[in-house]
Amino acid sequence: MPIGKCGSDRTFPENREIRDRLRVAVIDDGPGMDEEQLLEVRRRIESEEEVYRHIGLANTARRIRLIYHTEDGLAIRSKSGRGTVVSLNLPLREPEGSGS
Repeated sequence: MPIGKCGSDRTFPENREIRDRLRVAVIDDGPGMDEEQLLEVRRRIESEEEVYRHIGLANTARRIRLIYHTEDGLAIRSKSGRGTVVSLNLPLREPEGSGS
């Protein structure tokens, strides 16, 4: 079921357990990004430099790396004219040092 609508663009949530991980994805069937735009977004997310604009994805990726010690916690796929998928891939175990 769509959770947002802007013109003909729709956004769909998707949650699945895959082996020992939880995948939470947001699927947007909007205009998507071309390869250059997608590479720039990924560069910003993977960078350790301070970000002052559009910080949500970069901060989320950084926190997942710090808490779960994984580099593949946040992924973005997109095709121009086809939409974008942003996925969080989280272990189903407690983070190390959580004290629980």
